[in-house]
This record gives sequence, structure tokens and C-alpha cells, in this order.
Amino acid sequence: SAFFGEDLVLEIFLNQRRNLTLRVYRRSTPDIGGIRSENGVGLSWRKEYDSFGDWWRSLLGKSPDTDTPGGGESPSGGNTPVFRESDNF
Repeated sequence: SAFFGEDLVLEIFLNQRRNLTLRVYRRSTPDIGGIRSENGVGLSWRKEYDSFGDWWRSLLGKSPDTDTPGGGESPSGGNTPVFRESDNF
């Protein structure tokens, strides 16, 4: 019999920020004994950083430099967004 492949991936965004995703998949591959199927489900969370330094500070448990008092302005006075721990979800 012929094998035409039946891979299926379904991704569902679980929140409006689109950083929490549910993924369901099914992969089929031909094998000597027939067709091998792999099924799975995954949950992923994505967080974006403005710079490598922000990412590194988050690994060390330090707060980002942009978290300054005074209405959310960056130290340079520009329109850089300020992210606080309460902004996660």
C-alpha cells in the first residue's frame, strides 16, 4: 500500500497576549511493520526581552534596569516600555 503522510499539528493560543500556547500533534511515518504513529500534546509559554542583558538579569533573578520610578519612563527619557512582575498575565 502507498503512504501519503498524515502529519497534523494544531496550535491553540490560550490568552490574548498569545504567549501561552497549547499544541496537539500526530506524526505518522512508514515502518517495516506498517505505519508508526506518534501522538503528543505540549504547553508552551513565551516571554520576549528587549535585550540580551534583560534576559540575563531575569536568569539571575534581578529586576530589569528599565523598571524606574517616575511614571514608566526609561532612564534615557524615551518611550521604552517598562515591564513589571505584575504584567505577566
